Amino acid sequence: MEHGKYLGAEKNDKIIVSENKQFWTIGLSTQEGGGYLILSTEYDRRLTLDENGNLHTEEVGDSNVTWQLEAVLPHTVSGKQIWSWVGAGVCSAILAVAMPFAVMGVVGAMGFGAGGIAAGSLGAGMMSAEAIAAGGGIAAGGTVATLQSIGAVGLGLAGTSMAVGAGAALVVWCRLV
Repeated sequence: MEHGKYLGAEKNDKIIVSENKQFWTIGLSTQEGGGYLILSTEYDRRLTLDENGNLHTEEVGDSNVTWQLEAVLPHTVSGKQIWSWVGAGVCSAILAVAMPFAVMGVVGAMGFGAGGIAAGSLGAGMMSAEAIAAGGGIAAGGTVATLQSIGAVGLGLAGTSMAVGAGAALVVWCRLV
């Protein structure tokens, strides 16, 4: 079945693609050389080929055509592909572990730390801009307050989890791009 369609047969020798299920049976041939017979159970006709290689059906006793069926297995995965996925897994694990430290490093480099916001830093400029925009105060839960909280006490469970997930997702995103 492909795309909701089924192989079907009509009363004559015509093969059709149908939206309705039509049943076929596959049985071993008793003819010399073996093979399989593929029979339409609805019309008691067997699947065969004409001299041009076109599919059609015919009465069961009309010819000696049998089918040789072989399993079709998916392509194998190469060693290069395996090592590629191993590399992606290792990179995901490394970035997942490193990302919380990287976030803390960036926040610290911006000037947010345990002793407050460092004078002359990017964090001080952000605090000044936010205070001017808000009329002199810093909003609780705002960007500067959140970054200062991270700089003072760390990411916490939620922040660490988000950083770990972002690190792992970064590798997946890079493989897709």
